[in-house]
Amino acid sequence: MHKSQVRPPLLVPLPEGRPVYAGRLGRYVAAPGRLPVTVLHNDWDIFWVRRGQGVWELLNGERLTAGPDEFAILPPFTTAVTHEGRAPLDFWHCHFDFQPVQGRMIEPHRADSLGPGRRATVPLVFTRREAPGVWRAYRALSLVDVEKPGEPWRLERAVLDLIAALAAFGEARARRRLPGRPFEPSEARDDRVRLIQRRIEAEPARRWRVAELADLVDLSPGHLHERCRAVLGRSLKRFIVETRLRRALTLLRERPGDRRPSVKEVSAACGFATQHFFSRQFKSYFGVGPLEYRDGATLA
Repeated sequence: MHKSQVRPPLLVPLPEGRPVYAGRLGRYVAAPGRLPVTVLHNDWDIFWVRRGQGVWELLNGERLTAGPDEFAILPPFTTAVTHEGRAPLDFWHCHFDFQPVQGRMIEPHRADSLGPGRRATVPLVFTRREAPGVWRAYRALSLVDVEKPGEPWRLERAVLDLIAALAAFGEARARRRLPGRPFEPSEARDDRVRLIQRRIEAEPARRWRVAELADLVDLSPGHLHERCRAVLGRSLKRFIVETRLRRALTLLRERPGDRRPSVKEVSAACGFATQHFFSRQFKSYFGVGPLEYRDGATLA
């Protein structure tokens, strides 16, 4: 394509709120037969390609293509089919989200606490040269050795540095009024499903009943199942299990009184009926068993 015909990049605004690490970070090296795969998450995912070329094909027909030292972003509820554009594909992925702040906030503290919000519009694909601060922060994050003892929230602080660098890049780009196209995901957004998500994430261990959740948003249980599959790309039951599994990640690494928690204790605290079911689901979802992860193994 001729330079004059290159389309401006897709832009998405960062929401106002408190940035948080969503508990998933890792390096992915594509193996024969592993791609393409369909991905859909309820949080933000930023990819840093180290080798090869990754292609993320969106439902609205757009394609995100990133090569070495280039970045791709998938906003929440954005379905994409991941392909290997050029082998060998090797990339990092990091999940994060933004949480609303409860209660009143002192106005002078608002910008420092909640960030630039929609003033920061970031491209869904960009390069190291365009955003050296994002590259430095992601590189520092990738070097955090989670298997060695460190200061509390060391990993979370490194993720926060990455999000801050991303926001600074987006805000600077907006101030310069560089060209771009607003990103309009084709998937439906549903405030009722979002409310259900927040309730489950706040109390993942609770014995949730579908009828109870359906009454909360004035839907029939069948209609709620349909909306969850359409918006989340998974069943309501599966979303509850995944939320409990992410909670287990935190509990397994806690050391109350310098004592390692047992897998049975974590299983019960997260709302699983049996330890066997918990262990099987954990290994299927994260690639390692809960006991291995508790003792320092990294996630697959």
